[in-house]
Amino acid sequence: MPKFGLIILITVASWLIETVIYGYLWVNNILETEPLYGYERSRLLISTGFLVYRLPYLLIALVVLIVLESLLLRASKRERMS
Repeated sequence: MPKFGLIILITVASWLIETVIYGYLWVNNILETEPLYGYERSRLLISTGFLVYRLPYLLIALVVLIVLESLLLRASKRERMS
């Protein structure tokens, strides 16, 4: 059975990769669908919008996932010990 820290590290790494891909697709979707002019077409501005509007929810999901994993891993470790 893999160590607890390794499982959490894999979870955080996969979350980070998925968040980067989601952010990239979100920014490109806005650039393709919205009629934007001037500074509004800046990737930095749209990326900041992603950080403000989407990232907090993704961070909450990561924290919930880590808490659930830790509870389940501790429960399975107790069952294995007894």
